[in-house]
Amino acid sequence: MKLSRHLIANLNLATLGLLDSGYLTYEHYQPETVANCQVSWLGKWADCQQVLTSQYAQIGPVPLAALGLAYYLTTWLFNFWLLNQTSPSRWALKLLLALATSGLLASVYFVYLQIVVIQAICLFCMASALLSTLLFVNTLWAVKPHLHA
Repeated sequence: MKLSRHLIANLNLATLGLLDSGYLTYEHYQPETVANCQVSWLGKWADCQQVLTSQYAQIGPVPLAALGLAYYLTTWLFNFWLLNQTSPSRWALKLLLALATSGLLASVYFVYLQIVVIQAICLFCMASALLSTLLFVNTLWAVKPHLHA
Protein backbone atom coordinates (compact mmCIF):
# COMPACT_ATOMS: atom_id res chain seq x y z
CA MET A 1 0.00 0.00 0.00
CA LYS A 2 1.30 3.44 -0.84
CA LEU A 3 2.36 5.78 1.95
CA SER A 4 -0.43 8.22 1.06
CA ARG A 5 -3.11 5.58 1.66
CA HIS A 6 -1.70 4.88 5.11
CA LEU A 7 -1.63 8.59 5.90
CA ILE A 8 -5.25 8.97 4.80
CA ALA A 9 -6.20 5.99 6.99
CA ASN A 10 -4.36 7.69 9.88
CA LEU A 11 -6.33 10.89 9.23
CA ASN A 12 -9.57 8.92 9.49
CA LEU A 13 -8.47 7.15 12.68
CA ALA A 14 -7.30 10.42 14.23
CA THR A 15 -10.65 12.03 13.33
CA LEU A 16 -12.46 9.27 15.21
CA GLY A 17 -10.07 9.79 18.12
CA LEU A 18 -10.81 13.53 18.06
CA LEU A 19 -14.53 12.81 18.26
CA ASP A 20 -14.12 10.31 21.10
CA SER A 21 -11.71 12.37 23.21
CA GLY A 22 -13.60 15.56 22.38
CA TYR A 23 -16.79 14.01 23.73
CA LEU A 24 -15.03 12.85 26.90
CA THR A 25 -13.41 16.26 27.38
CA TYR A 26 -16.80 17.94 26.97
CA GLU A 27 -18.40 15.52 29.43
CA HIS A 28 -15.63 16.15 31.95
CA TYR A 29 -16.75 19.75 32.30
CA GLN A 30 -20.47 18.97 32.53
CA PRO A 31 -22.23 18.78 35.92
CA GLU A 32 -24.15 15.62 35.07
CA THR A 33 -22.67 12.15 34.71
CA VAL A 34 -21.40 10.75 31.42
CA ALA A 35 -23.82 8.82 29.22
CA ASN A 36 -24.42 5.31 30.46
CA CYS A 37 -21.96 2.88 28.93
CA GLN A 38 -23.30 -0.30 30.45
CA VAL A 39 -22.80 -3.47 28.47
CA SER A 40 -24.62 -6.42 29.96
CA TRP A 41 -21.91 -9.03 29.33
CA LEU A 42 -19.35 -6.84 31.12
CA GLY A 43 -21.55 -6.64 34.19
CA LYS A 44 -20.15 -4.42 36.93
CA TRP A 45 -16.97 -3.83 34.91
CA ALA A 46 -18.64 -1.40 32.49
CA ASP A 47 -18.64 1.76 34.58
CA CYS A 48 -17.55 4.86 32.68
CA GLN A 49 -18.37 7.12 35.59
CA GLN A 50 -16.10 5.23 37.97
CA VAL A 51 -13.19 5.48 35.52
CA LEU A 52 -13.80 9.08 34.51
CA THR A 53 -14.08 10.31 38.10
CA SER A 54 -11.18 8.27 39.48
CA GLN A 55 -8.01 9.90 40.76
CA TYR A 56 -6.32 8.71 37.55
CA ALA A 57 -8.67 10.61 35.24
CA GLN A 58 -6.61 13.78 35.27
CA ILE A 59 -3.09 15.04 35.72
CA GLY A 60 -3.33 18.06 37.95
CA PRO A 61 -6.19 20.15 36.60
CA VAL A 62 -5.97 18.61 33.10
CA PRO A 63 -8.32 15.72 32.25
CA LEU A 64 -6.71 12.81 30.39
CA ALA A 65 -9.41 13.22 27.76
CA ALA A 66 -8.01 16.68 26.95
CA LEU A 67 -4.54 15.16 26.60
CA GLY A 68 -6.09 12.60 24.25
CA LEU A 69 -7.67 15.44 22.31
CA ALA A 70 -4.24 17.09 21.98
CA TYR A 71 -2.68 13.77 20.91
CA TYR A 72 -5.26 13.10 18.19
CA LEU A 73 -5.10 16.70 16.95
CA THR A 74 -1.30 16.55 16.74
CA THR A 75 -1.52 13.18 15.00
CA TRP A 76 -4.09 14.50 12.53
CA LEU A 77 -2.09 17.64 11.74
CA PHE A 78 1.19 15.75 11.33
CA ASN A 79 -0.35 13.14 9.02
CA PHE A 80 -2.00 15.91 6.99
CA TRP A 81 1.34 17.71 6.70
CA LEU A 82 3.10 14.51 5.60
CA LEU A 83 0.38 13.78 3.07
CA ASN A 84 1.13 17.12 1.43
CA GLN A 85 4.89 16.49 1.20
CA THR A 86 6.23 15.26 -2.12
CA SER A 87 8.68 12.94 -0.44
CA PRO A 88 8.62 12.84 3.37
CA SER A 89 12.07 12.68 4.94
CA ARG A 90 13.23 9.77 7.10
CA TRP A 91 13.25 11.98 10.22
CA ALA A 92 9.62 12.97 9.62
CA LEU A 93 8.61 9.32 9.26
CA LYS A 94 10.56 8.43 12.41
CA LEU A 95 8.78 11.24 14.23
CA LEU A 96 5.43 9.93 13.02
CA LEU A 97 6.31 6.47 14.33
CA ALA A 98 7.44 7.96 17.67
CA LEU A 99 4.13 9.82 17.95
CA ALA A 100 2.12 6.67 17.22
CA THR A 101 4.27 4.68 19.65
CA SER A 102 3.67 7.20 22.42
CA GLY A 103 -0.09 6.91 21.86
CA LEU A 104 0.12 3.12 22.01
CA LEU A 105 2.20 3.10 25.20
CA ALA A 106 -0.12 5.59 26.90
CA SER A 107 -3.11 3.46 25.92
CA VAL A 108 -1.53 0.31 27.29
CA TYR A 109 -0.93 2.09 30.60
CA PHE A 110 -4.48 3.48 30.73
CA VAL A 111 -6.01 0.07 29.96
CA TYR A 112 -3.86 -1.40 32.74
CA LEU A 113 -5.18 1.26 35.14
CA GLN A 114 -8.77 0.46 34.20
CA ILE A 115 -8.49 -3.31 34.52
CA VAL A 116 -6.01 -3.77 37.37
CA VAL A 117 -6.24 -0.63 39.50
CA ILE A 118 -9.71 0.88 39.05
CA GLN A 119 -11.34 -2.45 38.16
CA ALA A 120 -13.85 -0.81 35.87
CA ILE A 121 -13.92 -0.19 32.13
CA CYS A 122 -14.88 2.95 30.26
CA LEU A 123 -15.97 1.92 26.77
CA PHE A 124 -15.14 5.36 25.38
CA CYS A 125 -11.62 5.01 26.80
CA MET A 126 -11.29 1.53 25.36
CA ALA A 127 -12.37 2.89 21.97
CA SER A 128 -9.55 5.41 22.22
CA ALA A 129 -7.11 2.62 23.11
CA LEU A 130 -8.25 0.67 20.04
CA LEU A 131 -7.82 3.74 17.83
CA SER A 132 -4.32 4.35 19.22
CA THR A 133 -3.41 0.72 18.55
CA LEU A 134 -4.71 0.91 14.98
CA LEU A 135 -2.81 4.17 14.44
CA PHE A 136 0.38 2.49 15.64
CA VAL A 137 -0.03 -0.63 13.47
CA ASN A 138 -0.95 1.38 10.38
CA THR A 139 1.94 3.79 10.93
CA LEU A 140 4.38 0.93 11.42
CA TRP A 141 3.25 -0.61 8.13
CA ALA A 142 3.51 2.78 6.45
CA VAL A 143 7.00 3.77 7.56
CA LYS A 144 8.78 0.41 7.77
CA PRO A 145 9.57 0.14 4.02
CA HIS A 146 10.79 3.76 3.95
CA LEU A 147 13.06 3.41 6.95
CA HIS A 148 14.76 0.26 5.66
CA ALA A 149 15.28 1.55 2.12
